Amino acid sequence: MYYLRLDIARYYTVLEYSKNPITDIQTGQATGTTIFDFPTSQPAVYYRLMAETIVPNDEETINYYREEEGVMEGLDLDPFISTVIGGDFLPNTTKEVIINGVNFSPFSLIEISGEGNFVDLITFDTPQQLRVTITVNGIEGLYNLIVSNSELTSKESGYNRIVVKDKTVIDLRTILIADMGLEMTSGISVEQDSERGVTFKANTASWNRGVNFTSYFWNRSDEITLEIIFTKDSDVNFMMGIGSAALNMSQMNSGYYKQEIGMFHNNNKLTTIYGGGDVSNWSQGIGKTIIFKKNIFYKLVLNNSGGNGARCSIFEVDKDDWDAETELHSWTSTCPADDELLVPFVLPQASSGGYYITGFRY
Repeated sequence: MYYLRLDIARYYTVLEYSKNPITDIQTGQATGTTIFDFPTSQPAVYYRLMAETIVPNDEETINYYREEEGVMEGLDLDPFISTVIGGDFLPNTTKEVIINGVNFSPFSLIEISGEGNFVDLITFDTPQQLRVTITVNGIEGLYNLIVSNSELTSKESGYNRIVVKDKTVIDLRTILIADMGLEMTSGISVEQDSERGVTFKANTASWNRGVNFTSYFWNRSDEITLEIIFTKDSDVNFMMGIGSAALNMSQMNSGYYKQEIGMFHNNNKLTTIYGGGDVSNWSQGIGKTIIFKKNIFYKLVLNNSGGNGARCSIFEVDKDDWDAETELHSWTSTCPADDELLVPFVLPQASSGGYYITGFRY
């Protein structure tokens, strides 16, 4: 008799016979026909599916039924890591990361590869989520996270999940405009200020004008954190954030910019994030109204490129020390955008400028 333990499933199925049913089910190779639903209202419950009979004939089927198990049975399962939120670290730093996946338990252990890297604290949230505080060394590189249930481990699903890298700093107060790779819609002009950065002016008050900084690009799969430092000296409207490098900015006159995720500076405040890429009219309230003061410097932080589940934050910062910060607010993104090649963007609306993009870090 085979005993197959799976994380919460929504359907009870009749699965076709396979010579290695455990592996085939875990990798999605086993196929089946849904025969009924069962409720999944208790997240800390595992279900055991038991094969009543196995016959050496691929044309036959195996019947399965379910039996509830306690959450401690997670120790009998291979843990699997699907995503790691906050896995990018500066050298010699400590912070909390969120590990999402399946088959975690209160007794799961976590290790990190690399000499001088270590785990400080593990918090079990659900069988699908762990929170862990990690300290990393001063050596840039990729490191593995390993979740263990006794002798069962997360294996390759945890490889290269922790990135230790010093930030790339782009100071737009000192870099030549010609080196920024500005791709702009017609009707936009750019000016540079040695104390505040660059500002863009639009010849009409419309949102179908945009600027991509094509010299600074990355892949969404890199799961980087983008920081945008900005300030203002008047109450104008503009948007900024992460855009798609695939968008042809010369065609912006015929339609609105489909940014991936962007902060809308509405006169002197922030309440809503817009974007969604190909998902039209996506927006998200951040749960607070943030008032921006004139001639104060701020930092917008978009973890994991601002994708769904990413932590986003606004800080007040020192104009010359972007790590001297005071957090104003944080929220969790629900953004559905998924373009792979990304760049910073700005959407100017006013003809007067009045705001400045001081720099980027990623």
